[in-house]
Amino acid sequence: MTHRFARAAARRVADVRAHPVVSAVLLALAARIATTAADTTKAVVYLAACASCVVLADALAPSAPDGRRGETTAAEPRLRVVRPGPEFVVLAWMALVATLATLVRAGAFDGALPPLVRAAVLLAGIACLFQVVPVLWLMVRGYRTRDLGGRWTGAAAGLACVAVVAAAAVAVDPDGAPVVRAARLGAWGEFALLVTALPQVFAEEFLRMTFQTRIAALTRNAALGWLLAAIPWAFLHAPMWVANGDTVAGAVGGSLRIVPIGLVWGFLTWRTGSLVPAVIAHALNLWGLQNP
Repeated sequence: MTHRFARAAARRVADVRAHPVVSAVLLALAARIATTAADTTKAVVYLAACASCVVLADALAPSAPDGRRGETTAAEPRLRVVRPGPEFVVLAWMALVATLATLVRAGAFDGALPPLVRAAVLLAGIACLFQVVPVLWLMVRGYRTRDLGGRWTGAAAGLACVAVVAAAAVAVDPDGAPVVRAARLGAWGEFALLVTALPQVFAEEFLRMTFQTRIAALTRNAALGWLLAAIPWAFLHAPMWVANGDTVAGAVGGSLRIVPIGLVWGFLTWRTGSLVPAVIAHALNLWGLQNP
């Protein structure tokens, strides 16, 4: 087992050399998070946990059907992509509709839209937000369930990432973990959110997967697809934070903070060719480590 971890670490180090632009962006992001966080120690632990999760996931995930493991220099997404350019454009429009519906729901256009138009935008946006329309559209285009990440594989890698994040969060800030606070207060309703949040978790991971694979195919660079899919995913949370009373600057900062953990989940999907491990890791992310 030790040699598997050593090889996984070596592959990730090789990625740093193979993708200098992506590596530079990640370094700048890490520096920004560490230097602007209210708790620098927690921020550094968070970043270290995310890096550890990537190596751990690579070591624990099963081999690809072709026998390869974690090579990221080729465009070989393990999930089939037929026409990346047109599909990316259509999926981007669907994401914009979902974002518009989120803004309408938050009251950004109150009084500016007739009631029927507002209802139509909300209905279409919700269908896009929860990935109902994208899933149906891709399946009509001939994609199978397996092509869309519907494979029961890699769960161990997802659970391992949960364990790393949980241990890091409890070690650095035992009273700050939402799930720990809920348990101490007997607020069992917090745990029920795990079940009710699953549709949203699946929707977010499916959205990331569709963009990640198509950008990788378009650029012939899986590492670039991995990064460029995580950033807009993170900023899709900004309207919600603004609607809840945060400032625009605060929403931007919050979006940047969740990029690293989003990259972990995106790596799980890329590495395993399955949405299952990312959905597990995302759904069990109840530890608050990404909020230093």
